[in-house]
Amino acid sequence: MKITQLCYASKRIESEYTLLDDLREILVKSRQYNEEQNICGVLYYAHGYYFQCIQGEYEPIMNLYHKIIKDNRHNEIKLVQHK
Repeated sequence: MKITQLCYASKRIESEYTLLDDLREILVKSRQYNEEQNICGVLYYAHGYYFQCIQGEYEPIMNLYHKIIKDNRHNEIKLVQHK
C-alpha cells in the first residue's frame, strides 16, 4: 500500500450560498467519502482561501483531487505538495 499526501490551496468562489453552507456541504460529503476510501485530512479556510491536506492510498487521493478541481466552489487551485 502506497500512502500519498496531497496539499492544495484554492480561492473560494462566491455564490448564492453562504460560506457556512459551503463548508457544511463539504464536510458532510467529505466525511462519508473519506471514511469509505480510508482518507484522512484537514481543511482550513481563511480570508477567502481554502487550504487542505489529505492523506491515503494513491488512487483514492488522486480521484478526490480531480473532484476538487471540478468543484465549482474552488478557483485558482494550486498544488502545494504531493508526495
